[in-house]
Amino acid sequence: QESTEETMKMLGKYMEMSNSFLGTEAMKYSMDVNLNSYTLGTLDSDKEAMAEVVSTIKSNITSSQKTNDFISNIHIIPTAEKGVMTTKSAATVGAGDTTGFLSEYLEDVPMNGKNPQKWIDSHNLLDEKLALNADDYILACQLMSQNKQYCVVIDVKSEYFRSLLESIDLGEGSILGLVTENGREIII
Repeated sequence: QESTEETMKMLGKYMEMSNSFLGTEAMKYSMDVNLNSYTLGTLDSDKEAMAEVVSTIKSNITSSQKTNDFISNIHIIPTAEKGVMTTKSAATVGAGDTTGFLSEYLEDVPMNGKNPQKWIDSHNLLDEKLALNADDYILACQLMSQNKQYCVVIDVKSEYFRSLLESIDLGEGSILGLVTENGREIII
């Protein structure tokens, strides 16, 4: 019994640490000076600088996704004037030409006052617009930018939690699972 309790406490702490990391990662992009400038339109007159910022941000979010086992995708959802940046394959997102839909997105997700709820377990509009498979993620961390011109969304891989739960042996006949606020679950 004590061993099981200690294992569950350790799992809880590990999940808190992962969530904290994802929140920090979202904050990094929400406060990025160049991304804030780009989405405000201050780079519109300098096409070369604008292209460089977009390329750098896309490279940075791809690097974050590739180097973190628990990140499924990262999405930057701006207002309609700018293009969506995502780690989702450009081939399935209209070759990267998807324009922003921030207002529509904010109407679709749970809100905490004027800001989107930080942790959600689904984002149907985003799934539809970017051809995402909801089974690929179990949670998403979302954060509005400083300038309120875009929202950062980081999807957490379902497979990450599945493999984490599978690595824990609580004995024969034990059931271990993760159930989200809205009933999405991973049961082992």
